[in-house]
Amino acid sequence: MNTSMIRRGIGSALVAGGLMFAGVLPSYAQEATATTATTAGVPGTTFVVESVGYRADEQASYWINTPNGTIISTEPLESPDRNGNTTTPLLTWADGNGNITINWTVPNNALPGHYSMVIHGIASNHQDVIPFTINPAGSQTVIQTDVTPTSGPVNTVFVFHATGFVGAANIDGEQASYWINTPKGTVIATEPLTSPDKNGNTTAPLIARADSNGVVKIFWTATPDLQPGNYSLVVHGLVSQHQVVIPFSISR
Repeated sequence: MNTSMIRRGIGSALVAGGLMFAGVLPSYAQEATATTATTAGVPGTTFVVESVGYRADEQASYWINTPNGTIISTEPLESPDRNGNTTTPLLTWADGNGNITINWTVPNNALPGHYSMVIHGIASNHQDVIPFTINPAGSQTVIQTDVTPTSGPVNTVFVFHATGFVGAANIDGEQASYWINTPKGTVIATEPLTSPDKNGNTTAPLIARADSNGVVKIFWTATPDLQPGNYSLVVHGLVSQHQVVIPFSISR
């Protein structure tokens, strides 16, 4: 079984596999902002999803939006309950710090395409949307992104990894531009130079380069002027046009 890490962390885990498609997407499912990195896998992959910002020990419901517009909102019971139900809603609990961790295994009959998991705090109404992709069974292309840490205060050094870019044997791969989307809708696309260049520029575009395996690694420091909230780093391959989005957050 392949395992793709959406977010790393500790907490209680709830495993949901072989789930049924049912119901209609609740109207509030698109109101939240994803706080985890986008990743991909094939049927049988276990996604580890961590979400923060809930009330301590509160219960949360969750569901998975599928490419054909239906949702996975229940898991099968080993035997019918006393009311004759054969399935139960997908529910979990936050830990004492308001963090939620869910392990979800992709059913073997899952359609390839873009999915998202929605986690909704029942008491707080806090909600997160976590996008991910299911590739066809047997696919050898599994795109994985991550950020460490997933959340931190200003002056934190965030380390990002993104795969799927153009690499080259024994040499560096393609160049990639990157930028940071802020909670206010502005974009951080440059970094200051220690001294003006020959053209008098005091800043330079944010550019990285993939390694020979097509992996881009970026170190980025949250500057003291940044406000707490949900951010995302976008990496765009200048040759492949491949692009990934890695959500993260700056805490108080």
